[in-house]
Amino acid sequence: MGKLSELPRSFNSFSQSGALIVSDNVLQGGRVFDTSHVDLRSENMRAFYQRMANDSNLESIILPVGHGLSIGRVKESV
Repeated sequence: MGKLSELPRSFNSFSQSGALIVSDNVLQGGRVFDTSHVDLRSENMRAFYQRMANDSNLESIILPVGHGLSIGRVKESV
């Protein structure tokens, strides 16, 4: 779990343009977005989502369906 925030960096090294990256159970009952809730898992998930959101090679969204679904798509190479 400690390496979770490094995953988006490695996505680009093995994912082709248009590839989808899907994660489930991402909301953790809202703990991920409640910054007053501090634990290693929530902090790692926050870092993972921040890295995905800031990666210019990815388009990403979090859907509040069930326990949460995160979808990322590797952008087309220019």
